[in-house]
Amino acid sequence: MFSLIQEVAKDLETELPITRKTQFKKGFKKYRNDKVIMNALADMINHIKFNKTPPAEYRAHRLTARMKGYWDAHLKGTDILMLYKFENGGVTLYGLGSHTDLKL
Repeated sequence: MFSLIQEVAKDLETELPITRKTQFKKGFKKYRNDKVIMNALADMINHIKFNKTPPAEYRAHRLTARMKGYWDAHLKGTDILMLYKFENGGVTLYGLGSHTDLKL
């Protein structure tokens, strides 16, 4: 019975499509062998693709001024940021890296 409830609940979750920009792909390539970063990245992406609020340790927040409309999140246990934006009915991943890498 419990597994049936889980299946129904899972079907009700709407997964947002994910698009990756070139700067994000470059950052991913740079950090792909770092298991801490990759685990935190996977966790963060799972939260946002189901439009769920990330845990507080990610310090996800909207950006302002020239970056209005964008969000960033500090990946848990690292100084690495993920830059993203909700647009066109999905999530676009714009960057992955340090503040310096992302020019923030």
